[in-house]
Amino acid sequence: MRKEMQRRLMPYEEQMILFAKSCYICFQEFDLRVCEMCYSAYYCEQHKQQFQIKHNKHCWDLMFCLNLEMRHAGTKLHYDFSIFPNGTKYIDDMEGFMKNYYYLDTIPKSWSSKAYIHTDFVSTPLTVLYGIISAEVNVLNMNGHQYFVHIITSSYLEAEYAAAWELFLHTLYQIKQLTVVIIGLECKFEGKYFDLCNKCNSYGQSLKLEFSPMLYHKYINRPLCKKPNVIIRFDVDLKDETTLIDIFSTPNMNCPYFLLATSKSVAKENKTTMKELLNLQPAYNEQNKFRSFHPWRDFQTGSVYYRNNYVTIYPNFIL
Repeated sequence: MRKEMQRRLMPYEEQMILFAKSCYICFQEFDLRVCEMCYSAYYCEQHKQQFQIKHNKHCWDLMFCLNLEMRHAGTKLHYDFSIFPNGTKYIDDMEGFMKNYYYLDTIPKSWSSKAYIHTDFVSTPLTVLYGIISAEVNVLNMNGHQYFVHIITSSYLEAEYAAAWELFLHTLYQIKQLTVVIIGLECKFEGKYFDLCNKCNSYGQSLKLEFSPMLYHKYINRPLCKKPNVIIRFDVDLKDETTLIDIFSTPNMNCPYFLLATSKSVAKENKTTMKELLNLQPAYNEQNKFRSFHPWRDFQTGSVYYRNNYVTIYPNFIL
């Protein structure tokens, strides 16, 4: 569909295609019944029993996913990063971050629905921040005080969550101007500067968001393009010809390169393909301790996935 339309699909278009109503077993698209628990899966009368057997293990997750979407669709995120980091509060995973910087040391019996959304909001900058520590890579390969993060994605979430990169500034105060460039998306809104906390203002720091709708190798080869300090590529499918061409056509960047995947199998396939085709070996390839806890529907498995579930880090992207 993307090749025929010669553009990336909008989120609502992807939803219409990926989650079209059809039987969970035979994919029939008429005379359907819906699961009355999660309202996220369908079946025909002929396959009711098979549906119940296969779907039951995913039903609660899908119901929780739907409830999050219904309760907080269009909700504006509220955040205050001014107390991060605190040297007396060591964290090494998302649960630790939420305890110390969201719930402020209190431990509720269960998280609020907004807390799950907050993990989605902060996951990417925390993944990069603690990923570079785990992989022991140099991140302050700066040109002056400017720092450029290139994010290659087909999801608008990273643009909506870009304000969370303020966390990066709080830890790496040497950075005066942090520019996050979302590459591969049509501009949903104009690039912008974010309002930052008093601490950032006192250090003379700024956070800017930019967009580019083109493929990455075309973007990076532009004469005035600024060299990235970190590259992040989401939901990589190295079986896709366009993605492979994009990677092969990218010049040597000599900076950390993050591949973020939703499953262990995809992360493993990516690692193998990068080794076979590009002779690149990662410095870090593990389940991400700062993954999101927000569930999202997975059309391939009929269950849910979690963003940034696995992270693979190459210290220097040199082909």
